[in-house]
Amino acid sequence: GKRRHPGNAVGIIRTAAGAAWLSVIFSPHSVNIWNPAVLRASAGSHYMIPTYEGRSLDEVMRDLPEGWQVCVVQSEESCRRKTPSLPSLPYHEVDLTRPTLLVIGGETTGITGRMVEAVEGCPHPVASTFIPITP
Repeated sequence: GKRRHPGNAVGIIRTAAGAAWLSVIFSPHSVNIWNPAVLRASAGSHYMIPTYEGRSLDEVMRDLPEGWQVCVVQSEESCRRKTPSLPSLPYHEVDLTRPTLLVIGGETTGITGRMVEAVEGCPHPVASTFIPITP
């Protein structure tokens, strides 16, 4: 499949390293995280946090330890449109002191139907979260 532009992956990797996340996992159809442009722009963040590629959401969900929660990160409109069956919370209401898997879709497609199926079928607490945009 088509590989994605590396810019957003760099932002995710650097944010994850700065926020002391446990790891970052990119799906098989995501950006190539070992692309020289990603490595340069990430300024060594690859080496501050375990960073993986090629794992499907189904695999990650299957291996997720008990006690974790899952948050689907998307726009407020997508929360209503794509995941109406899930509780929808602004990001500041999510308890991020708990172990949390953040599921983030692609920039152009967002959360896919397959991603929604995977999270809705998991045994962990699941919610959609968004950053409120005020006019």
